[in-house]
Amino acid sequence: MKHVKEDTEKLIKEAMFGLISLLRGYLGKGAEKARNICVYMVQCIGDRITLSEVCLDKKHFYKISQIKSAVLPFSFDEVEKFIEVFELLYALIDGLKKQTRELKKLMLADPISNVPTIRDWIWVPKNLSMWEATEVIYEDFDYEDLNYDYED
Repeated sequence: MKHVKEDTEKLIKEAMFGLISLLRGYLGKGAEKARNICVYMVQCIGDRITLSEVCLDKKHFYKISQIKSAVLPFSFDEVEKFIEVFELLYALIDGLKKQTRELKKLMLADPISNVPTIRDWIWVPKNLSMWEATEVIYEDFDYEDLNYDYED
């Protein structure tokens, strides 16, 4: 279980850096407009594939949401499970289309004064060791629900 948690935290941190990188070109724009901009993560653990997104939620906080999860079928008897995989891929494509629309809105938005900007909200650590020491806080997420038989 420890290995799964460490891999998940690493993936989340990489997604957060991806989001920061995506938003770097819009630092003077209103932060509220950036709340709909997300980056997507796909994680496979055992036979389960999970699609999640990371968004800027509020100042120095990022929201991680699981969008869809599917079991990868490994035998012909489980071929009906492919519908879950296709639904996951559809959710990813749909999310990327929404992302494109939101980025266009952000690009066209005028810089605003007297409101928090993206620069105010994003948090970038000063060095790698500070980043590695950053704790990922999970709300409403329980690793026990994963039902994987991995050793710590």
